[in-house]
Amino acid sequence: MSHRTRTRRSLAIALLALALGAPAVYAQHTDHVAAFDGPWMITFDHQMGGAEWRIDLTLADHAIEGFAVTELGSMPIEGRQDGAALEFILFFNAPDHSVEFFFTGTLEGDTAEGAVTIADEEFGWTAIRVESAR
Repeated sequence: MSHRTRTRRSLAIALLALALGAPAVYAQHTDHVAAFDGPWMITFDHQMGGAEWRIDLTLADHAIEGFAVTELGSMPIEGRQDGAALEFILFFNAPDHSVEFFFTGTLEGDTAEGAVTIADEEFGWTAIRVESAR
């Protein structure tokens, strides 16, 4: 086999290996997005002042579930994480009324931030993973 043929064959094998390996490299990269799960402290302002609540979350197949421990009692949380993008709702149900806190935002490692809509008004929020607050 000539040197030129071996070089072409080696190049073809290298290109094939690169092409077949590219999806695996991309998949590994996207798997490194942090998960919005576990305990967090979330802080935000609202019509009546400010709030700092502990939220405890689980994430399964992009679905967020959990609860918030607040001065109003425990509130259930439902939502979704798509990459770094977050959407979740806290539900407050009282005997005479109910309120939904609709959160949207972005997760970056052990912090998150975004906007919360409460009764058609929008406010900023931030959250920090409890372990990183120590």
